[in-house]
Amino acid sequence: MSSTLASQEDLKKHKIPLLWRDGCSACQYDDYVRRMKEAAKQKAAAAEES
Repeated sequence: MSSTLASQEDLKKHKIPLLWRDGCSACQYDDYVRRMKEAAKQKAAAAEES
């Protein structure tokens, strides 16, 4: 069984904000980035329709 915890060095290397550096920080941050990309795509699509 592999560990899913990131070390502080890994978090720093991947530029994870300090507030996100808890036990599931990578999951939460990846989800945040995914949602922001999706929102940007939707905004761009709405702008094209106008």
